[in-house]
Amino acid sequence: MSQDERLPIVTVCVATFNQAQYLERCIQSIFAQDAVNDGSLKVEVIVGDDCSSDTTGAVLEGLQCRYGTSLIIVRHESNIGPAFNYLSILSKASGDYIAHLDGDDYWEPSKLRVQIKFLDQHPDNEAVCTNARVVNKQEEECGIFTNVESRAVDLDYLTGAGNFLNHSSLLYRRAALSTVCGLIPPFIDYGILLALARRAPIGFIAQPLVCYRAGLPGSIQRLQGGQVQDLYREALFAALPFIDRSVARRSAANYVAYRVVFALRGRGVRLDMATLTQLAAIAHTSRQLLATFAVVRISVLATKAFHAWSVRRLCGGPYVHHPRY
Repeated sequence: MSQDERLPIVTVCVATFNQAQYLERCIQSIFAQDAVNDGSLKVEVIVGDDCSSDTTGAVLEGLQCRYGTSLIIVRHESNIGPAFNYLSILSKASGDYIAHLDGDDYWEPSKLRVQIKFLDQHPDNEAVCTNARVVNKQEEECGIFTNVESRAVDLDYLTGAGNFLNHSSLLYRRAALSTVCGLIPPFIDYGILLALARRAPIGFIAQPLVCYRAGLPGSIQRLQGGQVQDLYREALFAALPFIDRSVARRSAANYVAYRVVFALRGRGVRLDMATLTQLAAIAHTSRQLLATFAVVRISVLATKAFHAWSVRRLCGGPYVHHPRY
């Protein structure tokens, strides 16, 4: 066996749909990883094209000519949705580590090296995420993805804090692949992260090693915002029975608070009584008590959001896309 064949392999799974203008930047950032260029790491890249109607096919053909057998393309004849798309390419992964990357995002050169070093130093963690720089479609920096410091993110924290982990930063050991592939679609990234956190705490590196494009007109959040909210709710509901009751109540109140805030800002559907009743039952509390907890949580969020805005106006500092106060 040659030395090259013994190198650790990272399978990078890229899901894309009508992202032709961003895809080349995305794929280039994988092969430009410093650990790949210095010969200490091999990558295989599997791209799932979910029946794109733009020039994605032509872009991928050009990239395959450049990168050869290291780039595998899976084309779907009909649109199957992001969850099925990811599952189709994850099933072909052969790496020691699996990374996820959305087709409109891209990586900093040290991303894989830093994450694999982290997992080598933390054998109890099976997955690790990093912070991200938030950029617009012109790649102008707008802020940072979250203000959480480096820490271990267990299931209690992830249910209580909501989804602050960037999907395109996710890397996990092959041992956890069966958990992700065992999810029943449709699902969103929060469902993946909660499933991984049930296995073991997820490492979080506060260094921004991913570039996340925000506010794109073709984003899932803009096109299918209602469905995304439904899938978020289902992922949270599925996780609540596995955590401590007091944490479940706090997580439920936090969810209600954010849904109310989003609805007031015109960014989501109002919380219906049936959902509130179901959530209270899962969290082992009454609907009235849950509503009271949520009102308190809204007050806290509003106070801290105003404080953060004031500090940013007076002292400067980046805009935080998903703040966790």
